[in-house]
Amino acid sequence: MTFSYPAPTIHAEYDYEILRSQRIAEFLASWADMRQRLPDLPAYDTQSIENETAVIALGAAAKGDMFLIARSNDVARAALLVDYAQDGDVDLHGLATKVPAHPAGVVRHSGESDADYAARIIEARAGSSAAGPDEWWLTHARAADARVRSIGLDYRGQGQLDIYLLARDNGGVPDRAMLDTVSARLTAAGVRPRNVMPTVKSAIIDEIDVVADVWLFPDAAESRLAELAADAKATHNAEQALDRDLTHHYLTRLLDAGDVYSIAIVAPTADLVADPSRAYAIRSITPRLAGRKR
Repeated sequence: MTFSYPAPTIHAEYDYEILRSQRIAEFLASWADMRQRLPDLPAYDTQSIENETAVIALGAAAKGDMFLIARSNDVARAALLVDYAQDGDVDLHGLATKVPAHPAGVVRHSGESDADYAARIIEARAGSSAAGPDEWWLTHARAADARVRSIGLDYRGQGQLDIYLLARDNGGVPDRAMLDTVSARLTAAGVRPRNVMPTVKSAIIDEIDVVADVWLFPDAAESRLAELAADAKATHNAEQALDRDLTHHYLTRLLDAGDVYSIAIVAPTADLVADPSRAYAIRSITPRLAGRKR
């Protein structure tokens, strides 16, 4: 998971030169106290001590301070923010997230990665209000089956709600076991609001072939085209979701890189509009070398 804000300072920011200066200042203060008892000791100041062996030890101590502060920052961030947690720390966040959908806490599915588990914890917190946010349905769907990637909600009026599932496996199409398991949870009396009758359905997957004209910088190898296509497809596979349009702007962002000058999407010829029942899958990406510019 990518955290979109700068890492918060929990303990203190660390800078080697500042910590080194603090160590030297502390040493000089202690040395001055000792000279009051032992006047024959040589006098030191900030300038004269720079050539002394003691400064090496003080620098090493400052590095130790820096590593300690960095580590304490990391530990505190992991304890306070699930975005920074790993391994067992994520489980502690999950067990502490006791919300209506998870009265005993959000429990990790067998084999679930830290990133997916942390995402479910955040969704559980966001969807903790029954019959309120859409995340209410999402957190229950993912609690029922870890393979649920995305859901689409189509409110049809008079309490009728169609819930479409997009799977992480099987090309995005949920199997019967997933549909039955999620349906059983979402229609349970303790989950379903009394004024809503949900019906769980399979998502519609539209496979799309993408063609793009690409202008590279002069020093970029032509073999980069294949790499750009592979990276773009992998990114889309990770970001695929129901009710998410497939636009030229999005496809351009997928293909863009530091050695790419310009991109023009050839196919599809126009933006593709999704809906709660539909997700787009990129079957192939064909980048064509249109030229080189600087």
